[in-house]
Amino acid sequence: MRRVGTAHQLVTGGQCPPYGEVSLELCETFLTRTQDGAFSVWYYPPRAAYATEFECDDPVAKAASPLEQVQKSETMREFVAAKLHGLRVTGKSLEYEGSASLATSLMEAAGISPYERVYLVNKSTGSRWDTYAIPGREGEFTLNGAAARLGEVGDEILLWTFRQEERFTGANVVFLNEFNKIERCKTYPAEEPSAVEF
Repeated sequence: MRRVGTAHQLVTGGQCPPYGEVSLELCETFLTRTQDGAFSVWYYPPRAAYATEFECDDPVAKAASPLEQVQKSETMREFVAAKLHGLRVTGKSLEYEGSASLATSLMEAAGISPYERVYLVNKSTGSRWDTYAIPGREGEFTLNGAAARLGEVGDEILLWTFRQEERFTGANVVFLNEFNKIERCKTYPAEEPSAVEF
């Protein structure tokens, strides 16, 4: 398929002058950056166009392949990083700005940082949402802001976080008792298991 497009800058680690009408007939992947700094990725068969195929004198740009950069970014996947099982809601604060208050000891055990994005599901209602975690008092787990409408005191919550990486490197899993105290911990191993044990 023959396409003609206007490229602004090749994003290959170096600066190249703007191009006018560029034939993308040979381009499988063509990376551009517009003047406002936004990035775009165009895909065109049948093969990739390298920086050296364009009139660009920047040696850094010529040394890099847009296709390789795109392929590298495409290998990044989102894997579970931490899980908390059995959290019990101990309080609600509708007028608070937002977030979920989580005991510092639980954050440390799971490897969750303050203000990190967390995902939650209420086992009593099936409601799912995401917010950010802030340090709270021991034994307490509070739903703040609008999320206060998604649970009641005593509801059991599952909480987890994710991270982006090329391969799964393991995850911390923390099981809690009815008082939000750590009962046991385990790790999802980095190596691919034949079957997951629960």
